[in-house]
Amino acid sequence: MKFAKRILPLLLCFVLILPLGMQAFADDYAVARPYKVTLTVNGKETRVRAYDFEYTNNVYISLKGLSSALNGTSKKFFLQMTSTKEDGTYFTIARGKTGLAASDAQDLVNNDKRKAEYMNIKRNRLFDGRNETRYYTLFSENDLYMNLIDIMLVFDLKANYLDENSIELFPDQPLDYCPEDLEESGFLHPFTGVLIGDADTGKILYSYRGVTPTAIASTTKLMTYLLVAEAMERGELDPNGSITISSNASAISYSGDGTIPLNPGQQIPVQELIHAMMLASSNESATALAEEICGSEDAFVERMNQRAQDLGLAGSLFYNSNGLPSFGESPLQTKRQNRMSAVGMFRLCQYILKNYPEITDITSLQFKNMPTMKYTTANSNPLVFNTRGVTGLKTGTTNKAGYCLVCSKDITVEDETHSIIAIAFGAETATERGQVCQLLYNYADRYYAENGF
Repeated sequence: MKFAKRILPLLLCFVLILPLGMQAFADDYAVARPYKVTLTVNGKETRVRAYDFEYTNNVYISLKGLSSALNGTSKKFFLQMTSTKEDGTYFTIARGKTGLAASDAQDLVNNDKRKAEYMNIKRNRLFDGRNETRYYTLFSENDLYMNLIDIMLVFDLKANYLDENSIELFPDQPLDYCPEDLEESGFLHPFTGVLIGDADTGKILYSYRGVTPTAIASTTKLMTYLLVAEAMERGELDPNGSITISSNASAISYSGDGTIPLNPGQQIPVQELIHAMMLASSNESATALAEEICGSEDAFVERMNQRAQDLGLAGSLFYNSNGLPSFGESPLQTKRQNRMSAVGMFRLCQYILKNYPEITDITSLQFKNMPTMKYTTANSNPLVFNTRGVTGLKTGTTNKAGYCLVCSKDITVEDETHSIIAIAFGAETATERGQVCQLLYNYADRYYAENGF
């Protein structure tokens, strides 16, 4: 409960009023208010540049300033920026090193937060040692600004607001907590479903709104993948063959919900469609696979719902293979969305990982080139970049579902490795869904290290 008193009020201010609007993988411009924040470490105060992104206390802190504040501690580091014609601009966190800090090089007039700027937030390339990470950050004046919760996760430290403009950092105290504390504080209240569990044993360590069906957006594609894998196993779909793109799939590809332009009659290898569906969340690829297997999207949806019933996924309902909003034929039109509970999704993932573990050969990839489509994608799952051991599985976003993330991570205890599933449904931003799953995995790492499987 000490954690709850110290850190949960800080976390609450990030989550309870996070607005929809940050695109999952695209750049987004929004209001950012510059100011100075005081970082206190071991009694030493350092004034650093920061931005409130979209609202007060959604603080993004200068990593150069943070480097200055953590100098002399076990978490000291130096931020390096590199820019080349071949690779563009990227940053490196050089741990255990110190460098010149430029946090106070340019002061701000009267510390005025009201001088708002429109700034771009995106998944900038940030190398932590040799590992490339993809955190949502702000870039300004050769400096990178990172969300405070992400800072706590990256550097494994605690933090506490002393007042609106003052934050105390505890570099020698690891970020530990219990999910029940997050729930009690209200930190999880914006979510429509949260869960962490062991896919190998079926044990659920924690769930919040776990049995309540909710919109699941493109995490739907996990059920589509299962039916694709079963069709290949039965010989209904040649894994080494190609699929002729229909006019329906092509229309999706050229719509606002399209990812990869595909033309009617175009021949696309099955494996490229699967990779595009799972990594780039290609809606047109899911539709093409569904039509090839069952002859039509409607017939495939019938199979999806029957399979959910067979697996005992109570409350699950599918309208299409890709997770997009769907409209019925009634004159009383409204958006229908595929739904499932967090527990149901956990059971689905458990079944897939047991019977078709090769899914992680796809979903663990950071990048994939699809030559026939002339398309290269980065994995839409940020934890594949940011959290060691993560092997998948799927992201999803619609207005109704919010930002969804279903993750798998391998955890090893005494030479025994289990796949641990983390689920976050209904987040209000892409940043938030990743943060919650990382916090859940921090908890799972400690739990299994202490208790074993």
